[in-house]
Amino acid sequence: MGNARLTNAVIVFVVPDVRRTVDFYREVLRFRVVEHYDKEET
Repeated sequence: MGNARLTNAVIVFVVPDVRRTVDFYREVLRFRVVEHYDKEET
């Protein structure tokens, strides 16, 4: 096996209520929410 290199990492949070969690991140932590990940933002 050659040289392996980590180039990307993703953190995944498993939550019981996605909508409630998104609301918290948006309202309390001031995150910007993107609904469609397969399209570029305009």
